[in-house]
Amino acid sequence: MKTSKTVNLVTYGILRSGIIVAAIVGIGNISPALAQQPQASPSAMNQQPPLPPPLSNAGPNEQPGPPPPLPNAGTGQVTSVRGTVSQYLINPDGLVDGFLLSDKTIVRFPPHLSQQLVQTVRPQDSVRVDGFFEFQGVIRASTIENDNTRQSVADTPPSAQNPPPAPNLYARQPMSASGVIKALTYAPRGEIDGAVLDNGTIVHVPPPVGMQYASLFRVGAPLAASGYGTANAYGRSFEATAIGASASQMQTVTAVDYGRRNRAGKRGRGRPAPPPAAFTYYRP
Repeated sequence: MKTSKTVNLVTYGILRSGIIVAAIVGIGNISPALAQQPQASPSAMNQQPPLPPPLSNAGPNEQPGPPPPLPNAGTGQVTSVRGTVSQYLINPDGLVDGFLLSDKTIVRFPPHLSQQLVQTVRPQDSVRVDGFFEFQGVIRASTIENDNTRQSVADTPPSAQNPPPAPNLYARQPMSASGVIKALTYAPRGEIDGAVLDNGTIVHVPPPVGMQYASLFRVGAPLAASGYGTANAYGRSFEATAIGASASQMQTVTAVDYGRRNRAGKRGRGRPAPPPAAFTYYRP
């Protein structure tokens, strides 16, 4: 009996030793295999999937950024352009504050020099404009010269001889228009603030509205609008209180008084469109 127990213990010891040896051998075989697995490089681990391309058409609530400024925009570098005057640009109060060239370049000029400007250049005249590009296709003129008559007008601050325009020089009237957008107008920061239609009518909107409804404001797109403004010998222009792709799709928009400041010196905020006599639209 004692001999049998000794044999069993010896057998158990041999089996146990064999299991341990097999385990060690197995681990040795696994380690080289693991060492051969490709390891992700730090750069590959930090890589992110590419961003999706931007949407081609901005929705009503999307707010695309302003057009890219030109390389010399805001640097004080004087730029000269030449072209043919296509039409005057007037504000909703009936004052000429620039013109559109035949190549769709927008030329801005102070409205207190409206009379001097219309006496110097007329539609279809060839002109040279010296000034500063604010954004792509928008130049603020410092001097405008008529190539035919050699007459010129320069941007000068308001004075006794050239006082700022009187408020409500022309009484605003209800107006509406529809057509195809020929050119877009921009606020000083580059936000869309209106459109020139193919029939010559100029539709103005507050910049937040131009950003909110960017899908409507595209060159070549149809636009319908109604609001309050002025029609005179220089053109038709109004501040829109409703806009849409057609007369049956118009939505009410918010108006902003650009020219007035509150007691804290800040410009007016968005508000429901007031009666026409409450506006003064003045672009300094």
